[in-house]
Amino acid sequence: MSLAGSSSGGKRLKASSSVAPLPVALGPRRHAPLRSPLPLVSCPCCQMRRTVRCVSRSEANPGRVFYKCPNHGKGVNPCNHYYWEDGEDNYVDFLIANGFIAGGVTASVGYSGGDFRIEAIEEITVFTATI
Repeated sequence: MSLAGSSSGGKRLKASSSVAPLPVALGPRRHAPLRSPLPLVSCPCCQMRRTVRCVSRSEANPGRVFYKCPNHGKGVNPCNHYYWEDGEDNYVDFLIANGFIAGGVTASVGYSGGDFRIEAIEEITVFTATI
């Protein structure tokens, strides 16, 4: 940027600048990832990606929440890290069994007005892992 002029009341020139235009987004706009009340841990299968929370759009399970590795079912040696949020052998059970969260004797997953909650006999403690 340059500015020319004199201090004796002479003619002032306008400031000039060479500002690059703002970049244009390329490709389709992605939606923000779903927030999770549970920790999204590194995949225990491939150990390359972090678990993501998704919502099923299938006819068999519409709106049902699940957790998976982004590499699930991809490639020659596909990752098999995949858990439903509810039901038997769910993501909460996986987190407890692997020491990511600790809780009472029983932990259950339920829905209340679309909100997710964890009910346990004792308080559930979430451990954060540093990767």
